[in-house]
Amino acid sequence: MVEQDEKEQARLRAQKNSDLIARTLPPHLKSQEEQLVARFMKHSGNYFSKLKSLYEFMDDLLEFIQKFTPCKKGCTHCCHIEVSISKLEVEYIRKTEGIKPAKEIITGNTYGSPCPFLKKGSCSIYKSRPFVCRRHVTVDDSSKWCRIDVCNSINMSLLRFTEVNTVYDMLVIESGLIKQTDIREVFAMRK
Repeated sequence: MVEQDEKEQARLRAQKNSDLIARTLPPHLKSQEEQLVARFMKHSGNYFSKLKSLYEFMDDLLEFIQKFTPCKKGCTHCCHIEVSISKLEVEYIRKTEGIKPAKEIITGNTYGSPCPFLKKGSCSIYKSRPFVCRRHVTVDDSSKWCRIDVCNSINMSLLRFTEVNTVYDMLVIESGLIKQTDIREVFAMRK
C-alpha cells in the first residue's frame, strides 16, 4: 500500500508540474508552439533542415522546462528503454554525425541495454538525438520512476506539446522515411 501511495503522489506531482509549465510557459514559446504547424507548412527547406528546425525549437522548450525536471546530464535512465526512431532520423544521424547505420538491422530484446550512443554517462550525439529522446522528459520532482527496474510499474505523464508532435509526424510521413525501429537495432549496439 505504501508503494501505491508513493506512485499516486508522484503522479500528482507530475500533473502539478505539467500544469505549472503550461501556465508559466513564456509567451514567445507558447506562441511559437501554437503556430508551429503553420510555420512548418511554409518552411521551404528539405526534410533534414525542417527536422533540425523542429529539434532547435524543442531545445528552446527544454531550456525553459529544465527547472521543472530532474532530467540532467548524467542521468541516463531513459537511455536504457526503447528509443524508437524513424528512418528519417536514422538518415539525419548519418548525415549530421557521419555515423553509418548497420548494414543489417539486428533484432532482439533491447530493453535494459544502453543506447549505443551513451558514452561515459552522456549522449555522444546529443545535438542530433532523436525526437523521442527530446520529448521524454519527466516532470516529477524525482527521477526514481525513470529507473529501468520500476519505470513500467507506474503510468506517469510525460510532457506533451501537440503542435510539436504533429510537426514531427508530418515530417516523417511527408519524407516517406516512416519505418520505426529501436536505435540499438539500427546502429548495432556499438561499444
